[in-house]
Amino acid sequence: MSRLSAETTPDALTHPLVALLRHNLWANQLLYEACLRLEVKHLSASDPGAYGTINATLEHLVRSEQDYLWHLTKEFVGGRWPRDKTPT
Repeated sequence: MSRLSAETTPDALTHPLVALLRHNLWANQLLYEACLRLEVKHLSASDPGAYGTINATLEHLVRSEQDYLWHLTKEFVGGRWPRDKTPT
């Protein structure tokens, strides 16, 4: 799969993948903004059948986004988040 860029694709800004990624970014920003308002006790909460705590779920989402981007570009933009470091 070749990289999607304005140089290789005249309609890159209207490509369906770009639309999907923009929507994903919008949704993630809403989620992160909502979670910023939560107290630590809420971020540490979990529910049976869920992935884990809210913090663990957010960490999973961030790592997954990094992996998706790497699969598309073969780059880790901004560096890879260390596995031994838990985000706050």
